[in-house]
Amino acid sequence: MKRMEAEHEFISRVLMGRQDAIRFANELFFVSQVWDDLVDRDVPVDNNKINRMMWVLLTEIPMNPFFYENIAHLLPAIRASMRDWMDANDFEDDARDNPHDACGMELRTAYIIRDTIGTILSEMAYIIGGYDWMRQVSPEVRKWVHDEDYDDYVKGICRREKQ
Repeated sequence: MKRMEAEHEFISRVLMGRQDAIRFANELFFVSQVWDDLVDRDVPVDNNKINRMMWVLLTEIPMNPFFYENIAHLLPAIRASMRDWMDANDFEDDARDNPHDACGMELRTAYIIRDTIGTILSEMAYIIGGYDWMRQVSPEVRKWVHDEDYDDYVKGICRREKQ
């Protein structure tokens, strides 16, 4: 619960308290986490969570005023983040197939690009607060989103069997 409160405070600060943007960010992070759990199969996802994810995707996000007003800025960042995450999953699968090369370039790249969803949050900060604000919070966003130690990440990949 404490992590969720800290997460809400962080997002609220980065987005300067703009409620529709905060709601969009929270919805986007929720959807991305469920999608990740469904693909990785490392956390069970019940039908209620899947139904909620689909509801958010098809009704909440498209009607969110911040998303609607800034779709031209947000969609390219969303596409890039999704592409990075899918590529990272492919690299992780390759590492599982070739564990002797687990510390290779592909896994290092996967570690970096798998969490580029922070790019979307930084773009949102830019939209709300301009260049100076984005530059102030962007490094914090990257640290916040990318909080897993590389060695722990590699161990987790090598432990998890290919699904």
